[in-house]
Amino acid sequence: RPLGPEAGEVLKTLKDMVAERAQELAMPSDLLANKKALSALLKSGYQTGHYRLPEVLSLWRKAEIADNLIIYLQELYRRNHE
Repeated sequence: RPLGPEAGEVLKTLKDMVAERAQELAMPSDLLANKKALSALLKSGYQTGHYRLPEVLSLWRKAEIADNLIIYLQELYRRNHE
């Protein structure tokens, strides 16, 4: 089910975060986190604020980018629900 237009903006921000980190690591951004993984992450907690990492964002990707994505999403959720 689509999340709505505001979710599209959040997904774009996540993609930008991944692109910036991928550039720092000198690797393709899709190798670090592709759109499908980012969408799954966003959908996992969009309504509740309790985000769960898809399996593809575990292991080395967790330390390189996923932890920062979770922090961003949780802070965004908290700001929007205060």
